[in-house]
Amino acid sequence: MNRFPARYFKVVTHPRGNFAIWFADAPRQQPWQDTGQQGSEDECWDYVESAESSQGFLFHFGWGSR
Repeated sequence: MNRFPARYFKVVTHPRGNFAIWFADAPRQQPWQDTGQQGSEDECWDYVESAESSQGFLFHFGWGSR
């Protein structure tokens, strides 16, 4: 469910293994690191789901269910 169709997003990761989706033009905050994945909200969620499922877990938080 793309709530911001005209915006680009990026996927960031925390050293503890958490993923988050931020607006692509948002400045990076320490200790979060860019993953290099950018695109629509749906593309970023797909990346997070793929990355988390390959690590054996899947956890969503933030903007609600997808």
